[in-house]
Amino acid sequence: MSKEKLFPLTRMEKVSLVIGKTILTVDEAILFLGLSKSAIYKKTSSNNLPHYKQGKKLYFKKSELEDWMLSNEVKTLEQIEEEAASFIHLKKAKAC
Repeated sequence: MSKEKLFPLTRMEKVSLVIGKTILTVDEAILFLGLSKSAIYKKTSSNNLPHYKQGKKLYFKKSELEDWMLSNEVKTLEQIEEEAASFIHLKKAKAC
């Protein structure tokens, strides 16, 4: 009997194994993203999550998942105020 069956890996041990990989399976993507299996399947079936398919198996590039996680930046109040000030300044310059 294998050690894994005698001593199942903890979540942290599983996550540490995923860190060194560049291509992830569905189960590894679940650990990496913190999403449920059904959420991942819904996102892949609606093409909202970058993925690759080989037969019936799904694979994910970890770098693409990282980009996906960071794709909807929420701007800080300071950034919004700077953009507004810049917009007003441009409008005034065009009006003159």
